[in-house]
Formats: sequence, C-alpha cells, structure tokens
Amino acid sequence: MKPGSPLPWAGAAFYPGATYWTCPNLSSWNALSFWAKGGAGKAVVMFVLQGQKMPAFQFYPIGEDWKKYEFPFSGFANTDGTNIMSIVIGVAEGLGTYRMQIDQVRLPAAGS
Repeated sequence: MKPGSPLPWAGAAFYPGATYWTCPNLSSWNALSFWAKGGAGKAVVMFVLQGQKMPAFQFYPIGEDWKKYEFPFSGFANTDGTNIMSIVIGVAEGLGTYRMQIDQVRLPAAGS
C-alpha cells in the first residue's frame, strides 16, 4: 500500500451485481464466509454500500494457518443485504507488502 492514499487497502473485490457497481438484493443470504491465511496480522472485510460515502468494515486477525471466518451482515452498519455493491477481503492498515490467501468464499443462506 502506498503512503498518502485516502483509504488505502489491498485485496480482492467482488461485485455481485449484473453489471459493475449495480446493487443486487443479497438479503436471501445473511453472511459472508471464507477460509483465509496470510502474514498481514490484521485483515479487513469491507462492504461498499449504495448511498454511503464510506464502506462498512470489520477488522479481524489473520495468521499463517488456514482458518474459517464468518461475518454476518448484521455486524455491519447500514446493511441488511439489499444495498451491497461490492465486497472486499484484504488488508487496510499499514504500509508495505502483504501476503494473503482466500478460498471457499460463500454467502450462506439465511436459516442454514
């Protein structure tokens, strides 16, 4: 990540809409889950939300071993799944080079 960026982050972004930056209704699901490992120490999940200037986000610790992570939509401010334009998994603190692997990214169905 480069110094001076207004909101520095590095990682993978998923745009679930039919076209770039459109907003599908994801309320049939209730969470984001995935497996991850890396050397970042502190990682982040961000939801870019329609009508919001800043993304909703949660930091989490990440280590060298594979671990399953799950983030309920209810843990993010201002969303019930109907206004998510983009989902980001990555790092958003510090400067320099990071290594991270993610696998089995899912949106679990509500009630499953």
